[in-house]
Amino acid sequence: MRKEVDRKRPVIRLIGLLHDLTHAPFGHTVEDEIQVVASKHDHPERQARAFFRLICELVHWLHADADLVDEPPYDSALARFFRDEDKTPPDPGNVATHLGKLLTAAKEQDVVAGWRLAAHEVANLVAQLDAAMTALLHLEALHGTKLSHEQLPGTDPYGFQIAIRLGLQESGFADLTESWQFEPNRDAYMLDIVGNTVCADLLDYARRDSHFTGLHLDYDTDRIAENFTLIDFAASTYQAQHGEAKRTLPDGHEDPFKGWCIRTAISLMSHKYRTDVPGELMNLLNTRFHLYERAIFHPTKCAAGAMLGTALQLMGWRKDGKADSPAIPDSLMNSGDDVFMNELATSLRLILPVLSQLAPEKVIGEEDLLQFGRLDETHSGLPAFLMQNRIGAKVLDVLAELEAAARLLARIRGRRYPRPVFRAVPGSEHPILKAGHMVIADTFSSPDVRYEAERAMEARAKLPKGSVFIHCPPAKTAQKIARVLLVRPNSEGNDVFMLRDIAKLDRPTFQMHEEAIQAVEKMYLAMWRLHVYLDPRYMSRYAEVSKVIGKVLSEVLDEYKHEDDNLRSSLPNDPYLLRELEHEFAASNVPAGLPVPDMPVGGTTSEQSNANRRDTNGEPAVGNGDGRLLDFAVLLFRAKTYRKSWSPSEEKALTGRFKDRWDRLRPPDQAAVEESLARNIARTPENLVANKGTKRDELMEVVEQLISRYENRQATQRARRDKSKPTQGRLPGM
Repeated sequence: MRKEVDRKRPVIRLIGLLHDLTHAPFGHTVEDEIQVVASKHDHPERQARAFFRLICELVHWLHADADLVDEPPYDSALARFFRDEDKTPPDPGNVATHLGKLLTAAKEQDVVAGWRLAAHEVANLVAQLDAAMTALLHLEALHGTKLSHEQLPGTDPYGFQIAIRLGLQESGFADLTESWQFEPNRDAYMLDIVGNTVCADLLDYARRDSHFTGLHLDYDTDRIAENFTLIDFAASTYQAQHGEAKRTLPDGHEDPFKGWCIRTAISLMSHKYRTDVPGELMNLLNTRFHLYERAIFHPTKCAAGAMLGTALQLMGWRKDGKADSPAIPDSLMNSGDDVFMNELATSLRLILPVLSQLAPEKVIGEEDLLQFGRLDETHSGLPAFLMQNRIGAKVLDVLAELEAAARLLARIRGRRYPRPVFRAVPGSEHPILKAGHMVIADTFSSPDVRYEAERAMEARAKLPKGSVFIHCPPAKTAQKIARVLLVRPNSEGNDVFMLRDIAKLDRPTFQMHEEAIQAVEKMYLAMWRLHVYLDPRYMSRYAEVSKVIGKVLSEVLDEYKHEDDNLRSSLPNDPYLLRELEHEFAASNVPAGLPVPDMPVGGTTSEQSNANRRDTNGEPAVGNGDGRLLDFAVLLFRAKTYRKSWSPSEEKALTGRFKDRWDRLRPPDQAAVEESLARNIARTPENLVANKGTKRDELMEVVEQLISRYENRQATQRARRDKSKPTQGRLPGM
């Protein structure tokens, strides 16, 4: 068995390399949290499409690098596919024929110069790819307990399998297909190495993500990896013996892992009884929990995800009366985050000028699609794709949504994220409807429900489109059940139990371990939050907006649609979040009489003379335009946070963003902004070590919030003053 495992090492490495290849841009954020993508990355149909594109690309580059004297002509369909003239993948049989011709022609040479490999070595690699890709189609089928049709591989061969196997057969390498073929019962252990509770994937990302997020989390990889072993294991037998829930499959499907399988396990015996290994496994699972709690579900990361989800829905990725949401094109589904964002932004940049030239009340029809198809400079066909989904909609409505989406994409790229204004937590419950957090999570994990609720909140609070964002993952989205197998040899064979049942191996030693492991599993449920985020420009209205949010959430949860408001009431906001907001924004918390720090060079008019100036209505005049706040902010920021200068471009960006708005504020409001800003920056520790860009962005958001607060106050006062003025030609009271 050892020799067979060593021989399969290249396939196992390929499985590890390819297992996340099929993630959509932004990965689990798009797929599991905001759920804009209908299919999951490990569904066999989606995997097979991506793998076939990869094989097409491999054949494309093998052809380009072959440099053969009798080079076979390039398949025209494959050529169009890679020149982006045709987004339809070529026929697998044609790809197989071309691969076979390449390998046959290369057989006559010891080593093909461009390949740096002999033909039989390339054929061997292609056969290993077939085995690894076929194995990955079974990943969910092995580790899932309640399987759906989408999680199980089909019985008919997929495109990549046809292309590889026929190509090898036509070139005389058919024996390699059989030599490397994936057999579920025999090779299940390979999938355990990549996708079980404790696996190479977790051992890799938990440490890497902890490092790059600045978390001080670690574990002993060697202590875990050196104790891996292989065992015979029958899931159905284990379930029957230990009262585990049986695996369920949809009708018409047979379990590919039925009966005994060779599985990966962690042994508690080496040259001695290794009671330290379960402790290290607990450390690893705790690291994963802390990583999810502190980074993956960090409120700012969730805000960015919710913003992205709303931007995609505003662009048209929602049901909107259709049976299903439009799928993201495969050409974008397989791209990276940066490419995806660039494609979205470029498409909107191309669409909006053309759309704005159409009559606002015009209904978009088939005849309009041609001009959008001509816009395609993104090589993805996205402009035409987006407008295809808008047939039957008014230009005015589509224009408003796409403009809002463009603003959101710009804010995401500028890291200008919204702020939480409403939060529901485990234990939250509607006072009248008695809907707890599980019902809330189930309701608002639907992207279409969230989208409709967001727009309703904006309409009632009189906010522009793209100002409110709901983030609500499924209640159990991060939970990981500790199903990795532990084995302890005995005189009659092996005792095998799942990690979560470790006390059954040795109750006196591991009873507390089992309780702790199962407690961590339950702790994931306490990590769930529903957050409603608000554009920072409107945070001064947090009290009003949060009430609107609670009301709308309540109405969505009210499945009986009570007309009596007393029966429907409102979903309560988290009191701790309200306390934070009150502390930051309530006027009563702004200490009076704090001295304003001395102004740096640039303040040419005294504060007293500013205070004495009046406008034509007798009100205090607006700012004098000398830009004092801007210099003052830069000076304080330089002194208190980094003790070094900003670049001229950074100072220009701060000035350009706020100067005009600052000039329109009245002097008393300018002074209040300066006081608040001084206190905010003064709280920065002297020895703070932080990323300069991040802290600069934080300062920009603080200034944005402060100016917006007093702009809104000024607008409210002006509205009251206008309302109190008598209408021309009519006496007051008439």
